Amino acid sequence: MNTATSIACIALAGVSAVLWARQHQARREAYIRDFILPHGLFDKLRARHPHLSLKDCQLVAQGLRQFFLAHLKSGRKYVSMPSQVADDLWHEFILYTRNYEQFCRKAFVEAEEATAVEMVAAAAAAVVAAATNPIINVIRLRAPLTRCAQMQILDLHSFPAG
Repeated sequence: MNTATSIACIALAGVSAVLWARQHQARREAYIRDFILPHGLFDKLRARHPHLSLKDCQLVAQGLRQFFLAHLKSGRKYVSMPSQVADDLWHEFILYTRNYEQFCRKAFVEAEEATAVEMVAAAAAAVVAAATNPIINVIRLRAPLTRCAQMQILDLHSFPAG
């Protein structure tokens, strides 16, 4: 193979990689836009915010989708939540653990990161459950947090003592 052919092959491989990455990003964005939120999620949100109509809940869901898109486009860095009610919808969504794990895996996570997402989702669900139900067994909360710490996903020392 001569030098010109080698350069052409390298350039073609580079262009192919860029096009694949763009297509992959576009598929993730489409997934975020089209994902169907779990049945009953709006009912949970309306229990916290009884003044919201169905149309209001749909607008809040659109705001949550915009948050997820901003997070994806930022390279999965921290972005601010558009509103408190969108944050409330997100917290209710987290409680639908299987749906939330599936959504996060398809929207944000590379294949090798799937286990980490499962651990973080389990820890988040345990923290929320413990916060909303003081009768929760401490061991039930400790196990997923410990798994996350062992995988170096989160630092347990960042949690307040108590």
